[in-house]
Amino acid sequence: MKPVDLKSHIQFSPAKPNRKDLLKSSKLNIKLHCLDEGQTLESSSCNETVIWVCVGGNGFFTNNSREVPVGYGTMLVCEYSSSCSAQGTERMVILEISIRGLLSF
Repeated sequence: MKPVDLKSHIQFSPAKPNRKDLLKSSKLNIKLHCLDEGQTLESSSCNETVIWVCVGGNGFFTNNSREVPVGYGTMLVCEYSSSCSAQGTERMVILEISIRGLLSF
């Protein structure tokens, strides 16, 4: 197992949210999303279980029209067929973990 320094992968773009693939496999994907202030991350109609964890900044997570404030350590589990989005009210960093066929809530 090799440790990953998340800080070294944080990069923001004023044009669009920046995404870095950290791990890709047939059952598990891990990505780092960097949102500049006002940018939105969409995961409409998930076809797998998606977990978002805010690892920096502040904003909002929306799950099926329910909006909740987000800060460091906030987690959202977006289940299969849910509609999820995130918006940064300042620069925000989200760790995304996508799991195929392993979780059911």
